[in-house]
Amino acid sequence: MSYFLHFFLGLVASIIVTLPLGPVNLLVVNTTVCKNLRTAMVVASAASLMELLKPLLAIYFSWLITRHIESNMYIQLTVVLAFILIGLYFLLKKNTSSETDPNRREMPEFIKGVLISFLNIPALPFWIFVVAYCEGTVGFDFSISTVAMFLAGVFSGRYTTLWIYGRLSQYILERSSVIALWLDRIIAVLFFILSLVQAVRILGFIG
Repeated sequence: MSYFLHFFLGLVASIIVTLPLGPVNLLVVNTTVCKNLRTAMVVASAASLMELLKPLLAIYFSWLITRHIESNMYIQLTVVLAFILIGLYFLLKKNTSSETDPNRREMPEFIKGVLISFLNIPALPFWIFVVAYCEGTVGFDFSISTVAMFLAGVFSGRYTTLWIYGRLSQYILERSSVIALWLDRIIAVLFFILSLVQAVRILGFIG
């Protein structure tokens, strides 16, 4: 299989997994609105680099990951708790940061992108499916050079999709001050929904 096909498969798979509204998308939107698009793309770069770890794990350790994640409720409960805490942070942020403290240290945007992307553990089964599908249908090549091309496609697809999210949020912000005013609360609710979806998945595993 050609290098281009490996790149294309990684690109398409990454766009598919990034398009649905998730924690990284929400962070990019929030950073774009609160700061600017350039700062948001630092988050996007970190999240895109961190995303490369998931297809790598799917390629070389898929059987171990599947068994460990599905049998370990603590990992999934940690994700639920993290999403709830992030939601609470956005919900209370307006009240706690009405007066900006110039001496207050804030977590670097790159670190935020890494942490939020790392918490998106539910994406791992998707990458396991993608790798298995590519191997079974088009003959995925596991050589270093072709895997590198696949990962380049994954990075490009994720970064580009997150840039589109940031650009669209910037476009909407310029035309609607109401959305900007309620953005933190909207993002908080979306994080609560994400935690609820993950909790339902856990109940499904238990049932």
